Amino acid sequence: MQKRCRVNREELPEVLGGIEMNKPVALTVIIRDDSPMLVCGDTPKYRRVTFNLEPWQIALMEVKETGKLMGKPIHEDISKVFIEYQEDSPPTG
Repeated sequence: MQKRCRVNREELPEVLGGIEMNKPVALTVIIRDDSPMLVCGDTPKYRRVTFNLEPWQIALMEVKETGKLMGKPIHEDISKVFIEYQEDSPPTG
């Protein structure tokens, strides 16, 4: 089951940690296609797609603190991200 999360807009400056609210920020997704490697032993192909993001979208994707170790914060250590396509779905996090 997917956890749904809404960002309180009053908390955005704190969540964004210094990103200017009116400054455009872009997300670049690099997509790796392994089919050339799997089919004929060639090198994978890559393509890049860039999206402009709103501040609330940036806040949803911030790396989250998961705990503390000896008083220092421990953050998520992301190794993979999957992209799902959904029409007219609310933001989740």
